[in-house]
Amino acid sequence: PLDELLQQSDVVSLHLRLSPELPDFLARARLAQMKPGAILINLARGALVDEDALLEALRARRLSAAGLDVFTHVPLPHDHPFLTLDNVVMTPSSAWNTVDAAARTLRQSIGNVLAFLRGEPASITNAAAIGRD
Repeated sequence: PLDELLQQSDVVSLHLRLSPELPDFLARARLAQMKPGAILINLARGALVDEDALLEALRARRLSAAGLDVFTHVPLPHDHPFLTLDNVVMTPSSAWNTVDAAARTLRQSIGNVLAFLRGEPASITNAAAIGRD
């Protein structure tokens, strides 16, 4: 169960989509359940975590650190308190960008262009533009 996972885990890493089923996934009460000294990594969506509660937990050192690739408000304001903390590591929504991921994206893009040229378009964002409703 999630409560048990939060209480026992040294590291909690979020990889969830933001959906109506997951409002305030890590709200204040759930953050308070996390094991003292744990590390939170959010690579999913900023809105899944109560940033004010996370800030309090990090300032009090109840959580030892956070790794954040996403934020509730983007761009992050230049005076955001996360920027002042020595126990927060932030990336510009690019933690996914590895050599393997870039190669996979390139292969998929080439495959999509070739499929389009064969008249078999895939992954169409605006189907109406090419007459496919």
